[in-house]
Amino acid sequence: KLGEEQLWIYNCKDAVVTFEANTKLTETVEAFGLTEQLAFQMSTAEIAFDMMLRGIAVNLDYKMDLHARLQKTLDEQLAFIQHCTGVALEPSSPKQVHSFCYDVLRLPPAYKVDKKKKTRRLTCDKEAMEEWLLSCEPLFRPLLQAIMDYRSLQVYNSTFALARLDDDGRFRCSINVAGPETFRWSTSEDAFGFGTNMQNIPRSED
Repeated sequence: KLGEEQLWIYNCKDAVVTFEANTKLTETVEAFGLTEQLAFQMSTAEIAFDMMLRGIAVNLDYKMDLHARLQKTLDEQLAFIQHCTGVALEPSSPKQVHSFCYDVLRLPPAYKVDKKKKTRRLTCDKEAMEEWLLSCEPLFRPLLQAIMDYRSLQVYNSTFALARLDDDGRFRCSINVAGPETFRWSTSEDAFGFGTNMQNIPRSED
């Protein structure tokens, strides 16, 4: 909608400004004596790029089996939760769980504080659940634990077992070689919607 000429001007400005910024950044790096570290980081960029293009091989049979086992457990957990509550409670719905915890179980208030906005609101997040498990009526604890377990399993299932693969069946993500201060690489979803943070995969026993 902007027009071809305006897009090309934007593209040219992007290239020129990036070049100008790099000139100043190079001077800053030299002033701080970090030239060697920068060279090392830059040397890893091509390796990371090759890895991003190649992608990671995935054991498809294991991936499907993991999803099936997780889904079976999720169905069992959901059946237990809905049997205990007597209603079609959806554990992944913050609104439904919030209403159930405060309006039905009458649990003590737990607040999530927003320091920037200087506000607080009632919550039933993981921290609140963990607190209730230690302090609430013992009769409620198996149900609250089941809700927590269901939420964790659902995240694990959707994020890892159902992770979207590329057309060739390989897993791809964006690799950032210059993110963390420790010089380790970080991973995230790429520009095409594939991948996730591969470095925060829970242990199987968790």
